[in-house]
Amino acid sequence: MFSAIYDTFQKCDADMIEINPLVVTKEGKVLAADSKISIDSNAEFRQKELFDQEDKSQGNKNENIAAEHALTYIHIGG
Repeated sequence: MFSAIYDTFQKCDADMIEINPLVVTKEGKVLAADSKISIDSNAEFRQKELFDQEDKSQGNKNENIAAEHALTYIHIGG
């Protein structure tokens, strides 16, 4: 499992891969019950298929608008 995670990390230009929790079943199988992965935004040109899957509806509206124009907007709140 760990070599597959490492291979995915390299292949997908990942910044982070997190598995939490890692579960061992009664049968002794090891399962990733939940996971998260973030891809380096600088690798978008190599990982277009992954970036096309992103659910932008959950993001900040202004950040999404800025991204459409190749700008960076960081919502600080307040």
